[in-house]
Amino acid sequence: MKKINKKHILYLIFIILLAIFCFLIFPKETDKDEQLNFKIPNIFTQYMSAQDWEIKTNNQEINIKNGEIECNETPLTSSLGTAVYKKILNNKTYCVSMSSEGAAGSVYKKYDYHTLKDNNVISISVTIRATQCYNYDEPQATECVTERESFNIDNFISNIIQ
Repeated sequence: MKKINKKHILYLIFIILLAIFCFLIFPKETDKDEQLNFKIPNIFTQYMSAQDWEIKTNNQEINIKNGEIECNETPLTSSLGTAVYKKILNNKTYCVSMSSEGAAGSVYKKYDYHTLKDNNVISISVTIRATQCYNYDEPQATECVTERESFNIDNFISNIIQ
């Protein structure tokens, strides 16, 4: 077995201490996402669930004009698959897009909320899966309909960005 040289141990300790010193002293480059903290809510419902939460900062696809988010709203009579509209939640303006599609036994609604916070564009996306209520027998069918009618995604979104 090879004998460990004291000189090599001292070099190794010096390199480790130097690495720790550099890590603690020199500023680290931080990502904007790390500077903005968000809390993703848990959506506790019996007949609905949230999937695919995603939060982006400085989304390049969103246009800003005169310090406000530009929102190309779709007309109410539009037959396009995605509705786009402006919404104010807790005194903050959002550009919202919503689309939905059905699948066997469920309806999926995809929501994209865009707003400004501290001069950053914040984009929140979530898909809400809701079961087809009339696939249930009573009283579950009525409970399901009541839950869907009272569900408001805006309440969750406005709590994420404060």
